[in-house]
Amino acid sequence: MKNILTLITLILTVTFCFASSSREKILESRVKYSGEYKWGEAVGNNLINTREAAIRDLTHKIFVAVSSKVGHTVSDAEDAPVDEISITTDTYSALKLQNLEIIELNEENNFRVIAYISNSDLDKSFANSKKRVLDFILLARTAESEGRIADALRSLYRAFLLSHTFVGDLDLPFKGLGVQDAQLALSQKIEGIIAAIIPIVDNPYREAGSVIVPVEFTYDGKIVRNLDFNYYCGDGDDYISVLDGRRSFITLYYNPQAYRSQLPLQIEFAYPGIMKGEPEIENLYHFFKEKSFRSEVNIELILPWNKGAAITETLTPNHLMKSPSSSDMPISGMIKVLAEIKDKDDFLTTTSDYLKSKRLIIAKQSEQISPESNKFAVLLGADNVIALLYYDGTRYTDVKTKQSYKNYEDAFTGEASIIWIGEPAK
Repeated sequence: MKNILTLITLILTVTFCFASSSREKILESRVKYSGEYKWGEAVGNNLINTREAAIRDLTHKIFVAVSSKVGHTVSDAEDAPVDEISITTDTYSALKLQNLEIIELNEENNFRVIAYISNSDLDKSFANSKKRVLDFILLARTAESEGRIADALRSLYRAFLLSHTFVGDLDLPFKGLGVQDAQLALSQKIEGIIAAIIPIVDNPYREAGSVIVPVEFTYDGKIVRNLDFNYYCGDGDDYISVLDGRRSFITLYYNPQAYRSQLPLQIEFAYPGIMKGEPEIENLYHFFKEKSFRSEVNIELILPWNKGAAITETLTPNHLMKSPSSSDMPISGMIKVLAEIKDKDDFLTTTSDYLKSKRLIIAKQSEQISPESNKFAVLLGADNVIALLYYDGTRYTDVKTKQSYKNYEDAFTGEASIIWIGEPAK
């Protein structure tokens, strides 16, 4: 009797496993061939790692879908060859996918895992991302109207990061920008707020060998209630916070020699230090932090004790003190060749040849190039190459003229498109 029960149990177990496997095979076929799902797949001998790999494969396909559907801004060169291998697919790991499903199959001592999501649920995930963008914009608009500029910039930058996580148009409540692309509109809004900050400097004075500069800020005719910025103080960068609209005091640990001086302030907008509690935002920041914004506000200092001095100087932040010399820049023979080419078609043909020989990577965004590679921004006119700029993560330096710029837009006037070149570091 005991043997009969054991046999029945074994038969039922085998039947159940066979039925489960058949159901999973049917589901797999539906997921892969019905056109109703996005899916990713991986095979491995560790279930947890294989599951993660399948999800990464899924996010890669979502990223490719987003990259192919989202229109690029005018700064993208559509006619340039692009190495698809360089695309950063991990970006969309930050996307909160709703109703993500998993199929796990045990085959020949390996696990095969399929991660999938229905197109309708993916649309819901995109809609959730759009809602979060609009929520941050609403917070920013309220903060802006109340003079809380630090809060407004922080919210707008988070909206900018999240604008990379959906497909489709999004109507933004901004007036006068004249653009519909969410990323471009948010970039312009951030830069527009910073450009509208007006510093009001009281009389500087000397104290204990230092120069003290009282300053307050206005925005849209009102006192700025909060704002964060850094500046070169003579001993590295110093950081100042405006609190409750109170006057701030900038300290310079040296005595400028000019009667009239310009002191650049770098306005904070990203606040990466407080992203630890926002893992999705932090992940997106990792991939898009190299996007530069015009974040500089200059204050003019009039130092009466230097009245007899005829010179004027700019008191530059520490990381802007000098442009890289030719020895500082990793300029290979290949880059020198490219820097000499002026015709746009010749340049694209040559870079395409280098791409085929795997000597460089070409991308539409700097984030698509590995951080270990040397990065170069190429500014293209209608028929010509305007400039080839080395980017060190902070500054853009013209390979030929050695002229240095905070933003690549400062290297040209008129219209230009941009492509990025990545050269593996030696």
